[in-house]
Amino acid sequence: MGYKVKNFMPEATLTFAGVTAAALLKKRTVQSLIRSQFRKLTTGSTEKQYRTVPETEEHARQIINILKSHNITPKLIAIDGLPGSGKSTLGRSLAKNTGLKWRTLYWKELRERFIFRPGYVYENIRLIRTQNLRFFDAIIYLSIDPLLTRQRIIDRDRNGTLADTVDFKRMKKVGDLAFNMLNGEVITIPHSPISIKLKPQSGFHDHKNILHALKSHNINTNPLSKEAKLQAICFGKSEDGILSYFNKTAYQDEIIKGMKAAIKRGIAIEKLL
Repeated sequence: MGYKVKNFMPEATLTFAGVTAAALLKKRTVQSLIRSQFRKLTTGSTEKQYRTVPETEEHARQIINILKSHNITPKLIAIDGLPGSGKSTLGRSLAKNTGLKWRTLYWKELRERFIFRPGYVYENIRLIRTQNLRFFDAIIYLSIDPLLTRQRIIDRDRNGTLADTVDFKRMKKVGDLAFNMLNGEVITIPHSPISIKLKPQSGFHDHKNILHALKSHNINTNPLSKEAKLQAICFGKSEDGILSYFNKTAYQDEIIKGMKAAIKRGIAIEKLL
């Protein structure tokens, strides 16, 4: 028996790895990731070269006009939305036309409270669900169909595997709630996914509104993070961090295919022994 296992395991492992890898390489998302890594080797960056988008430039102009009509000279602007929703392009355009600096936040920076500096347009997919927004003059939220943003991620060749590993519907539901919990009138840009809330005189009071919603659902609020509180309201279970949006069935079909091939190979070897 030990002899059979000894001969079976290396063959089965190689078969599993080969078949699974071949199945993964057929996915457009994985091909997108490979292209981004090749770009990094040749150019030093996974990003495609930034280009201005006329439509986004027009949206930025309209946002600036809205700020001016409310006598707001912005010192801090927040942009939130799903991956692929256009946060970076809009943020860069706003920064260029307002004299502010553009800054994308890294996921690891949102593990704790981030210290925002005046003079910036900050953007991240989890900004409004994790941070204290009291100092921002305007919150911009890009609400786009998860299927569309998924396709955009694949097409832009930055990290296409995010389209597989992230549950975009769950992420959007929490993002929508986080934006809705902010006080203030919703201002939209026609024919765009852009919604804006300007800071009310009394403040956004999102934490207060979240606590009120939790109490109405009879959910214990301590010691939950802001994101965990929002998820508790959405799904009845408090989770936070980027892993809470992980798609647990990502690559399930490819793995099963590899396992079946490995078992089939093992059976064939056993018959020869």
